[in-house]
Amino acid sequence: MLATERSTAVATYPLDRKQSSRIVEQAVRFHAPVRLVPRGIPGLRLEGMLVSATAKSVCVRLPGWQDSSPAALEAVECDGELSVAQAQYRFTTSVLSVTEGSEGCSVELEHPQEVRVVQRRRFVRAQVQESSPVRLSRQASGDRESWSTTASMMNLSVDGLACLADRAQVDAITVDDVVRVEFSVAGQSERFAVDATVKAKTPAATSGRIVVGLQLRMQNDPEQFARLQSALASLS
Repeated sequence: MLATERSTAVATYPLDRKQSSRIVEQAVRFHAPVRLVPRGIPGLRLEGMLVSATAKSVCVRLPGWQDSSPAALEAVECDGELSVAQAQYRFTTSVLSVTEGSEGCSVELEHPQEVRVVQRRRFVRAQVQESSPVRLSRQASGDRESWSTTASMMNLSVDGLACLADRAQVDAITVDDVVRVEFSVAGQSERFAVDATVKAKTPAATSGRIVVGLQLRMQNDPEQFARLQSALASLS
């Protein structure tokens, strides 16, 4: 059944060490935005980007941030939040050192031992029942074999969709891959088939399941884009 109430509930659940490290690696790759909230320093919020990582530490660049005594941050515990491919993650860490520069500061933090997924459930017009099937596929190319699987839709808009899939089935695709997506809207008979870019693969609360976030590529398909707009509008 379509959910129409507009509200947001926030929950988090932890990833294991391997998954946590993978998220940090992705965050470094994309220079993901980071928010740090130092404990014991009321009102201080630091906004920056994750720029590098080692096995023991990560480095956050804080463009434009200047402070008369940045060393006061050293050894302070922080609550952090980062965004990777439209997904949010939280972690706790401690400041190892602060380096001043002409354009701001860089903060070296202990490498987070555990990253937690922020799971927001938004009940908006585009959210549809999970039983709606989504077929994902890719043709053989070079040394890649053809591949396909079926997932369950979680939400949908004219820009993208999220679906729930078996982890083992989607190990064959990675973030930035382009796949073919076939689906219908809330049980309607009309089918859509469009290329999409994989934007996120987030472990689901259920063991062995993955939430796959996809950005639909409809720039050169105005007819199908208009049909999808119309199909979603009919649900309101």
